[in-house]
Amino acid sequence: AQQCKEHICQDGYNYKIFYSVDTDNLKALSKDSDTAFEMHLGIQATSNGHILLSPVQKPGYSDPVYEIVVGGGGNQFTELRRNLKRNARTSVKTPRILSSFEVRGFYIKMSH
Repeated sequence: AQQCKEHICQDGYNYKIFYSVDTDNLKALSKDSDTAFEMHLGIQATSNGHILLSPVQKPGYSDPVYEIVVGGGGNQFTELRRNLKRNARTSVKTPRILSSFEVRGFYIKMSH
């Protein structure tokens, strides 16, 4: 895969490492004209895999971001939030979606 990065996080609920997305490069790589952003990732954790999509590094609680929580609530639900740690847009029961023994694969795809 093009420009893959590996990040092993053991920082709890703090976002410390940020990666920027080259939107021009995304357009050139996209095979689907409706796809604005696509990310493939793996999570190995007992619970609470957090992914933050933000236009700025280190956003505040009022900044518009997308925070995805996989295996929240003790590995019982997955949630899409519009702000850091609040304003859930949707929440789905996903019991045992994560595993502390194996990497589970996911992908995020956003359309225009």
